[in-house]
Amino acid sequence: MKFTLQIIPATYTEDFCHMSNIPAATLSPKTSVTSLLAASLAIIGTWIPTSLRAGDLVWIEAEQARSTNIQNAGPAAPKSPEQTAALSGGNWLTGKVAPDLFAEYDVTVPESGRHSLYARRFWLHGAFRWRFDNGPWLNQDQPIQTALDNVACPGGPLTWVDLGYADLAAGPHVLRIELLADSAYKFNKVFAFDCFALSNQNFQPKGLERTIATPVAALEDPKELGRRLPRTMSLLGSATPAHRTPINILLYGQSIIASSFVTSDLRQYLQKTYPDARVTITNTAIGGYTAEHLHRTAWQDLYPAYPDLVVFHDYGGEKTGELEEMFRNIRRYTTADILTWTHHVDNFGSGVDRDREASADFNRALAKKYGYEIAEVREQWKEHLKLTRTDRTDYLVDKLIHLNPKGARLLVGYLTPHFKANPLASDDWKQRVRTLDLGQPQPDITYAPGSWKITPAGLVSNGDQPLRIAFTGNRVELVGAPVTGPAGDVRVLIDGKPASGHPGAYAAERSTLAPGAWWPAVSRVVLGPDPITDTCTLSFTNVSPDGAKYDFTMKSLHSGDEGRGTAGQDFVSRSNRIRIAADDLDIAGVKRVTKKDLPPSFETSFNVRLLGLDQWRQPANARPEIIIRDTVFQELETRPHVLELVPDGKAPVTLRSIILHNPLAKETSAH
Repeated sequence: MKFTLQIIPATYTEDFCHMSNIPAATLSPKTSVTSLLAASLAIIGTWIPTSLRAGDLVWIEAEQARSTNIQNAGPAAPKSPEQTAALSGGNWLTGKVAPDLFAEYDVTVPESGRHSLYARRFWLHGAFRWRFDNGPWLNQDQPIQTALDNVACPGGPLTWVDLGYADLAAGPHVLRIELLADSAYKFNKVFAFDCFALSNQNFQPKGLERTIATPVAALEDPKELGRRLPRTMSLLGSATPAHRTPINILLYGQSIIASSFVTSDLRQYLQKTYPDARVTITNTAIGGYTAEHLHRTAWQDLYPAYPDLVVFHDYGGEKTGELEEMFRNIRRYTTADILTWTHHVDNFGSGVDRDREASADFNRALAKKYGYEIAEVREQWKEHLKLTRTDRTDYLVDKLIHLNPKGARLLVGYLTPHFKANPLASDDWKQRVRTLDLGQPQPDITYAPGSWKITPAGLVSNGDQPLRIAFTGNRVELVGAPVTGPAGDVRVLIDGKPASGHPGAYAAERSTLAPGAWWPAVSRVVLGPDPITDTCTLSFTNVSPDGAKYDFTMKSLHSGDEGRGTAGQDFVSRSNRIRIAADDLDIAGVKRVTKKDLPPSFETSFNVRLLGLDQWRQPANARPEIIIRDTVFQELETRPHVLELVPDGKAPVTLRSIILHNPLAKETSAH
C-alpha cells in the first residue's frame, strides 16, 4: 500500500473561510501528518464506533448521534478527500445555526469518578450547552473557552476545547448537546463538531491523537513513599467493614490547596481506595495567604483543629522563618502526620522558576528536619511537560498559577502514591499516640475493686466510682461502645478540675470575613488568663475608604461591653479575656488587594470554644462498626496530668479505649 503526503494549498480553505468570516491568511497551508494518516484509514473503510475506549479514554464520534435533528449537511460538509482526512471518522456533525438543534449520544463509562469532557470542533464557533442524563447544564460560549490546539485543515481550523467535568458512575449514560445563540460570533452561520473525548485521566488533546499521559512516579524512590505517614496509613489500612475507623484530614495553606478540585479529587481517591475508613476532609486554606500571613491564622485554624493528617502547601516564609515556624508548631502542639509537596510549575517566568527551585530545596531540608512526607511534585511536573510535549499553561486556569481540573488531577496524582503502608516506617508514633484497649488489663489505669469490669466489649462501670490514669500529653479521646438502652454519663476531670477549668483548653475560632474579602478580618485572637466560651463582635465605624483608619467597639455575648479600639493600636478587652495585636487587623488589605473602598462601617465576629467536654455520654443507637472518637480534653502545651472519669451511676458506661496524645513523647527516627 502506498501513501502520498500532500501539502494542501491555502486556496482549499477560501470557500469555508469566506462563509464564516475568517481570513484565510490566518490559517496554515499544512495538514498534519497524523490527520492524513488517520483519515487515510477512514477513507478505505475504517469505522469508528460511538464509544471507543483507549486506556481510560471514551471517544465519541459527533456524527454518530443516537438521536438528533441536525441534518449533518450544509456549507461545512466535507467536500474533498483532504477535508475528510482531517476529521475523526472521516466526517463531522454540522449544519447552519438554528434554534432547538440537539444531538444525543449513548456513552458507556468504564469506571466511576470525575470525568473531563473535551470537544473537537470548528474553531470556537457555535455556542452550545451539554449535560449527562438529567444533570446540570453547562453552557459553552467563546468567553469561557480556550483552544487547546489548532490544526489547520481544508475546511477551516479544528480545535479541541475543554468543556468541564461531570461526576459519573460506571455504566451507560446519555450525553446531550443543544445549540445556543452565539453571543460572541453573531455573524457566524455554521457550526461543526468532529468528536468528543471523555476521560478520568490526563487526556492530551492534540489533533486526532488519543494520548493519555500518566503521572511520572519514577522520580521518587518507591521505598520512601508513605514512610513518614505511619499513623495515617495505620488508620486507613486498619479500617474494615466491622471496624470503620475515623480519620480527620485538614487541608491548609493558600490558594493552590484551597482549590475545590484538589479537595474533591483527593476525597474521591481515599474513599475509593479505603472504602471502610470514615474519612473527613476539611479545607480551611486561605487564598493569597503566604506564610508571612498564614502563620498568624494557624493559631485559630490549624493547631486547635488537631487533625490526624495535615496536607499542607504554602508559598513564602523561607527567609523570614514563618514557614518553618508552622511545621515546628505542628510537631510541638499536635500528633498529626504531615504531607506537603514542592511547588508545581507555574507560568510567572524564569526568575520565579529559580525562586521555586530554591524553595523546593528549602522544603526538602525542612522535611528531613521535622520528619514529614514530601512529594516531589515539581520534578515530576517538569518531566510530565517534557514527556507529553504540553505547555505549562495547559494545567492552569488563569494561565499563571492556579490549577484547572486537569492540573488538580495531575497534582493529586502525585500525592496519592504517598498514601502507602511502608514497612520501613518507624512505629515510634505509637509512643506519641497511645491507644489503651480497655477490653484487656491496662496497668496504668486504676479504680476501686468491683467498680469497673473488663469485658469483651470494653471496660464497664459498676456504680459511680472513678477510673484514673496518670499521663503526660495534651489531648484525650474516649471511644465508647454503642448502647441500645439508656446511655451513661461521665464527668471528665483533669487534675481534679473539669476541662472548662483549664485556661489552656480554650481557643478562638477564625473570625468572619473582612468586608468584600475572602480572608478573616482578624488574623489572630490571643486569649487572656481566664477565658470562657463566648461569642465576640467587633463593630467598626469611621472606616476610611482605604481601611487605614477606623474605630471599633467589642461586645461579648457573656459580659457585654468590652471596650473600644482604633487602627494601629493593640487591643485588650476590659475583662482581659481577649487581646488583638494591631497587625492582626489588616483592614487596609481589602483595598490593597481588591482595589475596592471599604464601607464606612461593618461588623465581624468570632467564637471562643472549649476544646473538650466537662460531661461525656457514650454513643447511643450507633452501629457497632462505627468507631466514634470524642475529644474530652485538649490544650496547647504538653504537661503531666491525671485523668478521672466519674460515672453518674444511673446507667453502666462501656469504654472501648482511651487515646492519649503526647506530641513530645519521642521523635521519630526520620527526624
